Amino acid sequence: MLHFMDLPTEMIVHIFEHVPSRDLWYSVRPVCRLFACIVGDTKMWHLKIRNYDVTLPTCQTEEENFHWAHCCCELERERNRWTNESLKRRVSVTGHLATVDAVRLMETPSHRKVCITGSRDRSLVVWDVNKITKRVDLESWKLQDVPEAHQGWIWSVCKSGTNDFYSCGWDRFVKQWRISNTGVEPVCSAELTAAVLCVVSDESMVISSSFDHKICAMDARYRLQKMIELEFHNSAVFDLAQEAGSPYLYSCSQDRRVVCVDKRMWRMLCDLQLGAYAQSLSLCSGQLLCGTVGGKVVLLNPKNLSIVNELKVAAFCHAIRQVKLNLGSAMCLMRNPSFKIFTPGMTPKLLAETDELVAEPSRFDYYNGDLAVACGDGSVSFWTNEGP
Repeated sequence: MLHFMDLPTEMIVHIFEHVPSRDLWYSVRPVCRLFACIVGDTKMWHLKIRNYDVTLPTCQTEEENFHWAHCCCELERERNRWTNESLKRRVSVTGHLATVDAVRLMETPSHRKVCITGSRDRSLVVWDVNKITKRVDLESWKLQDVPEAHQGWIWSVCKSGTNDFYSCGWDRFVKQWRISNTGVEPVCSAELTAAVLCVVSDESMVISSSFDHKICAMDARYRLQKMIELEFHNSAVFDLAQEAGSPYLYSCSQDRRVVCVDKRMWRMLCDLQLGAYAQSLSLCSGQLLCGTVGGKVVLLNPKNLSIVNELKVAAFCHAIRQVKLNLGSAMCLMRNPSFKIFTPGMTPKLLAETDELVAEPSRFDYYNGDLAVACGDGSVSFWTNEGP
């Protein structure tokens, strides 16, 4: 009687191509030495990725920590997660009186999923994503409301550590906050020289960009004490991007340039001038994604800022509000108003897109399968991972 393991290796590989990647890696691979050898060979994962019509750029696959199987698992997860039908199933909440320009999803050490939103009404709101997911206790979806958190429009929020997050706004302040059992507590703040447009954190350092062309680094361990302030651009600096543990910082500005800075010496390494300026950057797995006002999504090699690929997603100016690159997808928020999800890599294909949103979208965040899109009417729409 012929057993499965007696089949030719080529036939086993062909069968494995149709088995879900996560099952292959975690369930099939440990069965025996033969299966471990087949599943551990990168050639099989090349075949699976090719079957999805995805071509990964060299700048991604040459990364030291790149893992073919993990990448394939994420590709499958995103393909299964997002369809036009799944984007119709959303929950909208309203907690602000004006446009929501800052949104950030995070998870606390107690495994509570929360979403922090900041608005032009100057308030911060913390939402309980767990309850929004279950569609229960509508009255308690809003965990905390911090009115007058800033004295100007709140423009950016970033998470830091376990329970902390930072916010910045047009009042020139960067502020640190802490989520506790009793609510949201202010920790410290720093006043800069102009409206602050973006804030990012890497635990020990907080970096902001401002309307007066500057990038400022502050010490997160010493109550946001200013460390250095430099100008690498000739106009307002809209967005910053960095990866945990990396010494490199990327910025984009109204001067149409994307700049790479070495944070160890605070020296510019390279730059690129785009045809239309970028309002948003996203760094992931050896790739830098830019969303331009000319309606293009531009993929760059972050090592030298060379253009890897360009995709025209809208035909009119001021089209791309924000982009986010994930291992298994590339997301794009547009002004028209719609939200699109593409396959990653050199040949992006549309996975899903929303129907026209009720209000003009402003920003979004995506974390662990949960998506939050903030809009101009003060509402936030959620697509949660465990939703119906």
